Amino acid sequence: MIRLRHKMLIRVMRLLDQLVLVSTALAVIYYRPGVPDFGHRTQVLLPGRALDTVAMLILVIGWIVIFDYCVRYKSDRLVALRKQLKNLVKATTLSAFWFLIITAAFSIRSVDTIGVAVFWVVVTSIGLLTRFGLKGILMSARKSGYNYRYLLMVGANDRSAEFARRIVKRSELGYKLVGFVAESEDSRQAWDAGKNIGPVVGLVDEIRSILERERVDEMLVCLSVE
Repeated sequence: MIRLRHKMLIRVMRLLDQLVLVSTALAVIYYRPGVPDFGHRTQVLLPGRALDTVAMLILVIGWIVIFDYCVRYKSDRLVALRKQLKNLVKATTLSAFWFLIITAAFSIRSVDTIGVAVFWVVVTSIGLLTRFGLKGILMSARKSGYNYRYLLMVGANDRSAEFARRIVKRSELGYKLVGFVAESEDSRQAWDAGKNIGPVVGLVDEIRSILERERVDEMLVCLSVE
């Protein structure tokens, strides 16, 4: 159920981004003052508005590729909001350049540098606002005890303990700690002897049975490399 909700959320965000791009582009093209026609081209290469449709299809395909590459839609709670916003601005900037290239290639004279600048400002502002709003809603829900994920730490050592403390301390991330998986019996005993943040639920070679026994949504591996 959790994975299904996450997939639905990602699909909604991807669709919303494309709707914002398309609607803003159409507004810039059609509703510029004194420009009643789509492009006021010097010549029409295809009958009627067929060329307009081709241009819009190429625009949308390019925007989908750009956003999938830059934004990389996924449900990762550990990715900082700052990085997400930076990726969004990169995507909207590339999309604005793509808009400029395609409108120039198809002789859409109603779009100039001012129109492209307006396009960039609008899509970037809406993108930032939607992400801030979504982040606020999710953080509020997690602090209220909803929208949690159960986290299993693979590795029972100082590094995994410190990482787990940092995650649990930030309740807005929405994680509940299942426990730790020890590297060996010796590390289990050393872990149990100390005052640690959570229990050892098994050893590394028992991962499969642990996953069958416990409720686990995500695993973080913190094993030492020797």
